[in-house]
Amino acid sequence: MSCKLDTGGLAEAAAVVSRAIRDDVDLIVINKFSRQEAFGQGLRAEFADAISRGLPLLTAVPERRFSDWRNFNGDFGTTLACEWSVIANWWQAIGGL
Repeated sequence: MSCKLDTGGLAEAAAVVSRAIRDDVDLIVINKFSRQEAFGQGLRAEFADAISRGLPLLTAVPERRFSDWRNFNGDFGTTLACEWSVIANWWQAIGGL
């Protein structure tokens, strides 16, 4: 059984993320960089916008998409373990609230 992408939900998410980027929020959180983004769809433009503006971006990347992620972002950024203490330390280190 395959996943059915909710295109309406995706459009709504893209609008919310774009608005947050325009509002220059402290942190952009996008659920994950997955197949859609790896193939130039999904929230790829929003990922690119946040990265190009230098905004802190937190996302999950499935192991099978990690090379796609690195190809996309040019090996920019920090890879973190998916553990609260690691994320909290990263946030503090970059000057987060």
